Amino acid sequence: MQSQYQSCYYAVLGVHPRASAAEIRAAYHRLAMRWHPDKIANGADVDPVRAEEAKTRFQQMHEAYKVLSDEKRRALYDAGMYDPLDDDQEEVEGFHDFLQEMFSLMATVGREEPVYSLGELQSMLNGMMQDFASPQPPPPPASSFFTSSASSTTRFGAPNGVRSYHLVQKSQGSTA
Repeated sequence: MQSQYQSCYYAVLGVHPRASAAEIRAAYHRLAMRWHPDKIANGADVDPVRAEEAKTRFQQMHEAYKVLSDEKRRALYDAGMYDPLDDDQEEVEGFHDFLQEMFSLMATVGREEPVYSLGELQSMLNGMMQDFASPQPPPPPASSFFTSSASSTTRFGAPNGVRSYHLVQKSQGSTA
C-alpha cells in the first residue's frame, strides 16, 4: 500500500481525480487530523514505528494537497508534467500558461476555415487562369510502346552492351 501512496496524489488523499477543490480540502483536513505527527506523539503510549509512519504520511498528504489544491500545479500533474523536485512557482505558472495555449491551439486546429485576403484570392485566381490558358502537352499516342534494343552503340552515351529503351511509334500498316 506504500507504493500506491507514493505514486498518486489522489490516492494519498483518497479522492477521485475529478474531485472538486472542496472535496480535496475536506479529505486533507480529515486525514491531517488523523495522521498529524503531534497528535500521534502526544499519546500516552508512543510507538516509534507508528510515529514515523505518521510523519511520513503527513508529509505525503501535505505534498499531495499542495499540488492538488493549486489549479496550475494540478493541471500540470494531471497532464503528467509536474516535477515535485523542480517546483518553482514562476516556472509552474509559465509552463501552465504554455500548456493552456497549446491545448487551445490543438482544440482549434482543423476547425478553422482559412481566411484569405482579397489580394491572396486574386493571386490564386490569376494562377488558375494561367494554368487553364497555357497550352497543355499533348497526350501520348495510343499506339506507342517501349521496345528494347541491344546494340554496340547505344543512345545517350551508354556503354557498349547496355540495353537502352526507345520509344517507337507503331505505324498503322506495320506489324513490328
